[in-house]
Amino acid sequence: MSTIPTEREGINGLDRATLCALPTPLVEAKRLAESLGRTRLFIKRDDLTGLALGGNKPRACEFVMGQAKASGHDVVIAVGPQHSNQLCAIAAAAKKCGMPAILLLLRGDDRVRGNLLLFRILGAEVRFTHVDPANIEEAYDQMEALADHLQKEGARPYKLRYGPLPLVGTAGYVMLMSEMLEQLSLQQSGGAPTGTRHIFVGSGSGLTQAGLILGDKVLGGGCWIHGVMLDGQVEQEEHERNVLKAVETAAALFGHDLSIGADDIRCLPGYGADDAAAETKATEAMKLAARSEGLLLDPVYTAKVMAAMIDQIRAGLIPPQDTVVFYHSGGIPAIFSHCKAEAF
Repeated sequence: MSTIPTEREGINGLDRATLCALPTPLVEAKRLAESLGRTRLFIKRDDLTGLALGGNKPRACEFVMGQAKASGHDVVIAVGPQHSNQLCAIAAAAKKCGMPAILLLLRGDDRVRGNLLLFRILGAEVRFTHVDPANIEEAYDQMEALADHLQKEGARPYKLRYGPLPLVGTAGYVMLMSEMLEQLSLQQSGGAPTGTRHIFVGSGSGLTQAGLILGDKVLGGGCWIHGVMLDGQVEQEEHERNVLKAVETAAALFGHDLSIGADDIRCLPGYGADDAAAETKATEAMKLAARSEGLLLDPVYTAKVMAAMIDQIRAGLIPPQDTVVFYHSGGIPAIFSHCKAEAF
């Protein structure tokens, strides 16, 4: 483990497990930009973070697992869906830190493919709770019972509920923002950048978006962080309040006294719905990314973010002189568990 070596982001001194191959590339997507009538469009390749099949979750896991190890925990118990990218990252992070991982899976698709296959390859102990996601508290009861049993045997379990990772994980996304700002400055070093920088990111739990907003505020990046809502059951106002609260709480945790308001939170609804229209948009976004840039997106998260970005650009809501960044947060295993071959 290591601690943050710089005070620039205001998060130095936090315990951190080194899990990722950083920095990940920021690449210019010229063919995609041309197809959308853009001048400059970049892709931040966090599908290449290097742990298991990459993704954004390992960035947060560096700090979550660092905290767990520093606190003397020696086994991880996590609850979540059967094809959860987050559970895959947790299992891989635990193994890299020398800790067993026990995954308590909610009722769902039992076919061993996608992340469910990766759990096995990673050697995680998989337990099927037979609990419907709507009754997730029952799964948490099973987690508590298991934790009590392990403690009696002398273990020190670290428990992770489904949803946002512990807030300390936001530090990983603050550092991500620092990384992107440095890379954008290098990309635009041929002349002073014009217009605003727009970053499109998936916003499920909202933790990644919150970390980017906080990092941008701390570092004075002046970016607009567009969070594409991925849960069709949550209202926009409620989600924006949750993201704002996460930013404020993380700022306090890291010792920042910042002025952050509702105007700093930009969330785009309508892409997390489980309907034919949303599915069609995601499929078309997958095709465009793959056939213009050789870039693979998943239908659950990143394709929806790409679809939202495409809609914003085609609607003329982003001036042509502005710079656009698509944040690729990973999620590749979902291609093999959620894609319909006939759609392509």
